[in-house]
Amino acid sequence: MAVGTEKQFASLCQVIGSGALIHDERFCTNQARVENRSQLNQLLTQKIAVFESTSLLEALEKLKVPAAAIRNMQEVFELPAAQALILEEKWPDGTISKRVKTVAFEIR
Repeated sequence: MAVGTEKQFASLCQVIGSGALIHDERFCTNQARVENRSQLNQLLTQKIAVFESTSLLEALEKLKVPAAAIRNMQEVFELPAAQALILEEKWPDGTISKRVKTVAFEIR
């Protein structure tokens, strides 16, 4: 998550059912949240842990709260967008070689 504004923080708190955090002086501004990051991290971690990631991300997206899933490399390469970057070549001995395109954009 990249929650930097009070509106984004309020939306996050709404989604996870922690409205009281909005009015907590330790977290009422971005600067206060940064200064009290450790405490806030503990509180948010407990609340977020009960959610299924896809539903949480969808709810946050609807409210324009910047958030994304953390994926391992296998999960990344299973994404349709990543599949388009995989180059496959069959060598004369029958071995299949797979590589990733190093240029993702075409210049026209």
